[in-house]
Amino acid sequence: MKKQKKFIVRSCPKCKSDNIGIIIGGQMGMWECKDCGFRGPSFLEREMNEEEFLEYEEKKGSGEFDLGEPKTVEKKKLHKEMLREKMEKGEEI
Repeated sequence: MKKQKKFIVRSCPKCKSDNIGIIIGGQMGMWECKDCGFRGPSFLEREMNEEEFLEYEEKKGSGEFDLGEPKTVEKKKLHKEMLREKMEKGEEI
């Protein structure tokens, strides 16, 4: 049986965005939300297998599954708007 890859998706505890990154320099293990600016050592984490992760990315509407490639600025803006609309409607993200 082939072992499935596991993916960890982190999201901001304040705005629920997954547009976060680790802060280089300063205190070890600090994360920052690139959408709302929230900083902290612990962000929400969700573990997914490859199938779940690809489904998650598809629902986001990114259409980009090459994990090493950054998204364009325009796609980031569109994704951010989509997340805000869903949050305002109370939809699951």
